[in-house]
Amino acid sequence: MSDVRLFTYVDQAPPTSEQALEMRYRGWSTGLSPDGSERWLNWAARLRGTEDYVGWFQATVRADRTAEIAYVTFVDHQRHGYAKEGTAAVIAHLVRSYLVTSIVATVDPRNEASIALAQALGLRAETGTGKDLRFVIDAQDVTAR
Repeated sequence: MSDVRLFTYVDQAPPTSEQALEMRYRGWSTGLSPDGSERWLNWAARLRGTEDYVGWFQATVRADRTAEIAYVTFVDHQRHGYAKEGTAAVIAHLVRSYLVTSIVATVDPRNEASIALAQALGLRAETGTGKDLRFVIDAQDVTAR
């Protein structure tokens, strides 16, 4: 998580220490937003049968049954299909277990790999807010696949 390349397209700086990273993870692991209105879901992904982590996946589930997803694939594991496999699993889980009606991914327009991933997973581009692009998939599109 200290590789600055992971933060090229996000509005967040790399953790400055192991302690800072631990604090970040503790905040994520609460499972709820500070006001309790959102579910925060987080997964660390590793290669099957190893202790080698490839990245992490996140979802925010809102009371209106919409969700937002995010992910990071560590640099050494990019372009091997892990982001697609993990994100597809997260999307299916959100529809099946949380009955979400739509899922949004916000992507920096310079991030060609994430744009291609969103499109490969069937998310459709919508008008972005500010500098970012929004990609959306509805639950019925997930279950139809």
